[in-house]
Amino acid sequence: MTIPIRRVCRGIADLPPLPAIGHLVDDEHHLVLRIDPPPGGPDFDECLVIERLAPQLPGYTMFDSGGGVTIKKVIADEVVLAAADAIVGAAAEFRRVAEGLMDRVSRKLDIPLEAFHALEYRPLLGRGWFRDRWRGRLDSRWRYGFHGYECGFRDRLTGRDVDVILGFPGEFGVLDPFFFARFVKTTPGLEGVAALFRDSFHDPLRALVVLERHGRLARFTDRATGRSGLIGPGA
Repeated sequence: MTIPIRRVCRGIADLPPLPAIGHLVDDEHHLVLRIDPPPGGPDFDECLVIERLAPQLPGYTMFDSGGGVTIKKVIADEVVLAAADAIVGAAAEFRRVAEGLMDRVSRKLDIPLEAFHALEYRPLLGRGWFRDRWRGRLDSRWRYGFHGYECGFRDRLTGRDVDVILGFPGEFGVLDPFFFARFVKTTPGLEGVAALFRDSFHDPLRALVVLERHGRLARFTDRATGRSGLIGPGA
């Protein structure tokens, strides 16, 4: 977690200059710009600030954080590319583990994998064990629990977390930045990748975008819904 530095801006002309932003925002601090036009001044929204600053700050992420614009330093492209093999390997490991766990929960609940791909598993969970089917144990180590459009798994001995996104026909390896960061942080052997993701969302998000741009990750699209996400290589 980084420490917020807060600044109030009266308008576009009052935004901090780029050198000042670079000085304020580092690995330990992020900047929050609150937009507070003077009485009678022109109104403008946070999107204008982002549109103005984002192209000039490629090593940062910028987003509307509710009442302000947050600017955070993120993992550099060159760092991502230097560690590309390790990150892609972690994505492949996530895909392999996710597929194996979903196969096991499918067999345990006697629900075909196709029902999870099509998000048609919810009525089936209401049969037989009722609420107990929404969460439970695969064995003495692994627990599972459905939440939203995901199924989360946790190894009680190692603390390993695997959150699988459902609803992509034929695919359980779609990567969510936050879930992927939690996976690498709780998986033995992936400590080097985990250390790269100081921020558990924005750093993995930037890493996934960079690796897709360089052809190291593939985009998987559900043609029926248009939903898409990135996946690592298969076996």
